[in-house]
Amino acid sequence: MLINNDHDYEIINLHFEYLLTMAEHIGYPLNVIENRLIKSYQIEELENGNLSPFLYSNAKDLFSEIFNDSKNMVQGHIELSWTNKWITQAYFYLFYRFNITFELLFAYLPIQKMKSMFNLYHEMDNSNLANYLIEQVKETNPLKLFLKKRKISLKTLSENTNIPLSTLSSYSQGSRSIKTMSLENGVKIASFLRIKVKSLLINNWKEIQI
Repeated sequence: MLINNDHDYEIINLHFEYLLTMAEHIGYPLNVIENRLIKSYQIEELENGNLSPFLYSNAKDLFSEIFNDSKNMVQGHIELSWTNKWITQAYFYLFYRFNITFELLFAYLPIQKMKSMFNLYHEMDNSNLANYLIEQVKETNPLKLFLKKRKISLKTLSENTNIPLSTLSSYSQGSRSIKTMSLENGVKIASFLRIKVKSLLINNWKEIQI
């Protein structure tokens, strides 16, 4: 997905930064912020290449729609932090570079993790952060990561998807590339794990051999 100009990119970044800052200011836990964003229509459309929900809505309307919370919003000026500004720019750099879902980004690099990385990475080129993410994916592929996060065993996954345990084990352990997984199996696994298929089948990651 491409953004036509710097102005559009800046608007999307500012709106996302506002969402993070407002949600934190109100007191939403970081994992709740992640889940609201992942499940939102606006992020889904962005992942599908439609920029309109971010470009043609104001930040406050976006927040009200995504968090279903207008009564707790700060009505006046809200100070945007350098940390959230960097986090937003970093997420969108990775999002556009690898064309992956925010669900997968948040799985490998939760907001709390990004906050802890600010001091080390904010003055570096974004390619350093990309290399860090690549190493994380090489170490733990998406299937293994989401199984761990959901606390689901390969045996349970096999029983509920009718995919042979040996097949799942080979994908999880990396002896078989997850990029070779069929769409049918990907849909079954994603449905049981309650994740997006695109978060599992990252076939476009040419920079990563998994």
